[in-house]
Amino acid sequence: MASSSKILSLLLLYVVVSLASGDESTINNHLQLPSDSWWRTDEEVRSIYLQWSAEHGKTNNNNNGIINQEDKRFNIF
Repeated sequence: MASSSKILSLLLLYVVVSLASGDESTINNHLQLPSDSWWRTDEEVRSIYLQWSAEHGKTNNNNNGIINQEDKRFNIF
């Protein structure tokens, strides 16, 4: 039984050392934000929202004086 715990300890040590010596450039690449060219403009997002809301029947039929109801929905979107 002592030999199996020794093997398990060595295996655990190997895994820890392997993870600790990983390529840092690969890790750092995953932490970077996408470039500015990747982001959509506000106009593109608004257009996508309006198309989505029309397709799903989410048009603003409430005209009882609630101001910026569509803007609130857009911000949630």
